[in-house]
Amino acid sequence: MADPTAVAPPSSLPDPTEWNGQSVAPSAAVALALAVVAVALRCWCRAWVLRVFALEDWLIVAAVVRFHLLLSLD
Repeated sequence: MADPTAVAPPSSLPDPTEWNGQSVAPSAAVALALAVVAVALRCWCRAWVLRVFALEDWLIVAAVVRFHLLLSLD
């Protein structure tokens, strides 16, 4: 039978109720900045150099805008 006075070992899992935004926010900001630069360069290359701006280009712009909106909700 288990000892009722025994203490459970500490869990290595993080507490799900604890806010960890201070470590996530800088990573998300860097990812957003890199995404915006990459999409801007792609759009410039496709629209200005190749003179073609297709559906996939609009979709990637929409994805970056959605990513920005999701990050701005916090």
